Amino acid sequence: MRVVIIILVLIFALSLTLCALPPGYDEELFCPPSSCLKSIHPPRKPGYCGPRAAFHECCDGTTRLTRAPHPWGHKVNASVREQLIHDGWHTAECAQQKGPCDARLRVMLGRLDRLVS
Repeated sequence: MRVVIIILVLIFALSLTLCALPPGYDEELFCPPSSCLKSIHPPRKPGYCGPRAAFHECCDGTTRLTRAPHPWGHKVNASVREQLIHDGWHTAECAQQKGPCDARLRVMLGRLDRLVS
């Protein structure tokens, strides 16, 4: 019985460590030039945990399309951040939401990003 309890405690502890990236990988979230950063409300599922990027999206002010932000942290090569800034990417949050961005298009753009990368 004691072994079962120890195994359950270890599984629980491991599941907590898998909820988010360790510090240093998504401290800043970057959006393309024509977009701003906004929180996703509500989160994907109740009780869902994950990296900061999973709770934010970049919303284009003209097309209302959304896409996943590009995360950066101090454990990632600094040249990645410099290149993002050079290309016009920024960390500015949306001042006010004029209308909802289309989440379906965000999903499609995310899939395209993964195919291109």
